[in-house]
Amino acid sequence: MSSLGTTFVGDLLDWAEEELDFYLRPVSTDRADPLHLERVLNVPPALNLINFLNLEESLGFLVTDALTQVDSLFGEVVTDPNAPDGSGKDLGVNVLLRETVLDTNGALSIVVDDLPFAAFDPVLFKSHDLLTETEISLVSLRIFGLDTFTKFDPLVGE
Repeated sequence: MSSLGTTFVGDLLDWAEEELDFYLRPVSTDRADPLHLERVLNVPPALNLINFLNLEESLGFLVTDALTQVDSLFGEVVTDPNAPDGSGKDLGVNVLLRETVLDTNGALSIVVDDLPFAAFDPVLFKSHDLLTETEISLVSLRIFGLDTFTKFDPLVGE
């Protein structure tokens, strides 16, 4: 530090003091209290806050609230020009499935080679006799009917 000179170091300290002086002034008691904003928070009665001190109660509320939102989004009848019955309306969950998961035939198509199971053997049956050799393998699956919900209410366990 002596090679830099005492003037340079002194000037640097003076500059730092000027820059930090604003932050060294006394603050009001409200600003000094880290919980001040939480103490004066006015929560409307219709608003439910998450209580992190009692997570079991809060998480139960969050799950119920999420399911209520899902129910309102997917459990109501919406306009659907592609409705299979030709009515032009269907449940939101059926529309979502047709738009995101199902193919144009309304089926969930799964190619066995695309499955993440490394040790999956697609051979279901293998036989060999004097005249024939038979092997039955699972190549793909097509599951129909996934978009035929008539009621979608995740909050009611029926």
